[in-house]
Amino acid sequence: MRIVIKLTGHEKDLGGGFMVSRLLPAAARQSVGPFVFFDHFGPL
Repeated sequence: MRIVIKLTGHEKDLGGGFMVSRLLPAAARQSVGPFVFFDHFGPL
């Protein structure tokens, strides 16, 4: 399996200081709908 695209997240505050690294939606993947979110939380 090969890597097609590497997404880098941007920090997003979900409220109350709860920070996540948001990978989607992203400008590089505009084909993904605006209501699809892919977040990473925990040790960054």
